[in-house]
Amino acid sequence: MNQKNLLSEYVCEFLKTFRKVLSKPQIAHFEQIIKGTLFSDLKSINSYSKSSNKDQSSLNRFMNSKAVNNFEINQVLINQINSKLDLDKEKDFIFDDTIKHHKFAEKIYGLGRHHDHLNGGFSNGHSLVTAGIKQEEYFYPTNCELYQNQSEMSEISGFKTKIEIALALLDQWLDKVDNVLMDSWYSSQEILEMVVRKEKFFFTMLKKNRNFKENHKTKRQLQEYQKYINPKDYEIIFVNGQYHSVYEKIGYLPKVGKVKILFTKFYDPITKKSKELHYLCTNNINLSAKQILLKYKDRWPIETFHKDIKQNLGFEKCILRKKIGIERHFLIQFIVHNILVFSKRKQTSCGQIQRELKYSHIETTLQNYGLKNYNLEACKKELMILC
Repeated sequence: MNQKNLLSEYVCEFLKTFRKVLSKPQIAHFEQIIKGTLFSDLKSINSYSKSSNKDQSSLNRFMNSKAVNNFEINQVLINQINSKLDLDKEKDFIFDDTIKHHKFAEKIYGLGRHHDHLNGGFSNGHSLVTAGIKQEEYFYPTNCELYQNQSEMSEISGFKTKIEIALALLDQWLDKVDNVLMDSWYSSQEILEMVVRKEKFFFTMLKKNRNFKENHKTKRQLQEYQKYINPKDYEIIFVNGQYHSVYEKIGYLPKVGKVKILFTKFYDPITKKSKELHYLCTNNINLSAKQILLKYKDRWPIETFHKDIKQNLGFEKCILRKKIGIERHFLIQFIVHNILVFSKRKQTSCGQIQRELKYSHIETTLQNYGLKNYNLEACKKELMILC
């Protein structure tokens, strides 16, 4: 049996694990939507229904059904992720947020205007706080939660800040991981204190107005330290194809404890000029500057995950209107991406695995319709182009 058919069989076996929380009709709808997300060029409930004998209205009912428990489905996924983790190897917990861009529509739950990191302005859509586990080269997205602006919520009592959402996600995983990686938006005192209490390590960027104590008496904002650093004291470090100009200092973050700060800038060895100064912080003060830079770069897979689900899995194209359906759509995106990660071989991308799975699916479909082998071989190049 070739590699592509093995992959296709693996997907079928993986989907069977959800039968313990879904009824027979529910699992049929669930599998159809999963396969549609993986294989269909058009990412919509309508296009998923056309590739099977399932009616569009029945798939819509499944996506919005309260009889289907999102939490139970997510627990099955988390159990699968736990089974893939090696307890003896280092594990990183990473969280961030992303926007599912969408034009404003009154009848779609939870749409709002959110700060968009990509364009530096504001965009309409759903804002989602996401989290996942990284071990070696594999990143497993685990949890997510929809964030809403307080001014746009009908029930203010249910409002949670992004920090509160991140704390809840972190609480589920902190005992199982070694490090927590985040950008400056999540480097709040509450999150850092929580990591320190559990005797774990954090790696995070800090904002320039963050207070830092070089000793227990002198307290300054990080941006004020630059004028006290001799330019000759910066060290040039080469990490993952980029040069960094780095100065390191050990001190204290108020109410967090002893940390090491890297004052770091991207450096161009040709022009000998540096770019904007950043402040990278960790409580693992025994690591070298290069080791800290390498560890923080391990945060990047969550950005790649956001890109993959938007470009390849129809994250922004499949539109549902009710809260439960929107959350189920997010959950299915996580499940499909994990299918790709579970199937992934070293040195292959999730996009390549998706193309191989799609090819295998087309090949199996043609064989089911009685296409002879020699004709199938003649179609392979065309199928690969379609994939």
